[in-house]
Amino acid sequence: MSHSTMPGLSLGSGRNRRSRHGVTMIEVRTRVDSVRRSKIAFWAVGSTVALTSGVIASAITTWPKAILIGLATGVAVGFAVALVLFCWPGLRVLWHWAVEITALSLFLGGFRLLSRVMPWWAALAFVLVVFGLPFAVGSVRRRLWALVMCAVSRHRLRVCFAAFVASQRTGLTPLILLARPIPAGERVWVWLRPGLAQADLEARLDRLAAGCWANECRIAPASRRYAALLRIDLARRNPLDGLVGSPLPGIVPATILRVQPLPANVPAGGLDLPDTPTPTQPPVSEPKRRLKAVADRPVTPAPVLEDIFTPSRGRDDDLADWI
Repeated sequence: MSHSTMPGLSLGSGRNRRSRHGVTMIEVRTRVDSVRRSKIAFWAVGSTVALTSGVIASAITTWPKAILIGLATGVAVGFAVALVLFCWPGLRVLWHWAVEITALSLFLGGFRLLSRVMPWWAALAFVLVVFGLPFAVGSVRRRLWALVMCAVSRHRLRVCFAAFVASQRTGLTPLILLARPIPAGERVWVWLRPGLAQADLEARLDRLAAGCWANECRIAPASRRYAALLRIDLARRNPLDGLVGSPLPGIVPATILRVQPLPANVPAGGLDLPDTPTPTQPPVSEPKRRLKAVADRPVTPAPVLEDIFTPSRGRDDDLADWI
């Protein structure tokens, strides 16, 4: 048996096995596709811009200068477009971690500014108190925790998509957009990329709910115009379980809510149905009397068509009988 076929002896075998079971920040397929697209964009966009700018510059200056202007413009624009496409996977990672990066930047920036006017330990304590004090208030803490769970749900969705979408090569992982809290949990908007549809995610709702630490997951279209824009609702609790206060008891007058005593002839255990008087029939109103009179009126039989169109006997035929 050769050295290359023995399991466990290759230095890269363990690393490859771990990479297949782990979730990377940028997938290998995404990196390869970004490099390929950046090369294609550089030559396609660069050549088009170089030719266009060279022809336009030829009407202003000489041909040698126009060629140089076209080449310089094409290289600059093509390189800029290729750089954006090459950095797109990294830009996606920055977008996914935008909340955490913003919070860390504010923390470090505040500490840096305060450390110039006070000792470092006082500046650190002040920043920690400013960031931690809102969590000590109940109402504010619940609102902040809902925002924290929105950020957590975005990361859990990214991990789920990388686990059962990219690994099975059914398409590119969706782009996770914004998230906001709802009474039942969180609502996240995603943009499907080529190779995925709503039906593909609906078949994995149980996996999404388990991966996002939720009780239930629901998916619905978020736009009538774009089928790629979906809305994912992660339900963690039932908001209808708790008691809801109602202002109606305060609006109803107290005289209506007061319990009236029972009559003397009614037993304490309840009503005695045999002793209850039979209700009298209400009087017939005037419209009902008219309807009854019309119904009782004798009906006159209508003339038969044969009698109408048949000429009378005993006289001659007249033209008026046939008109």
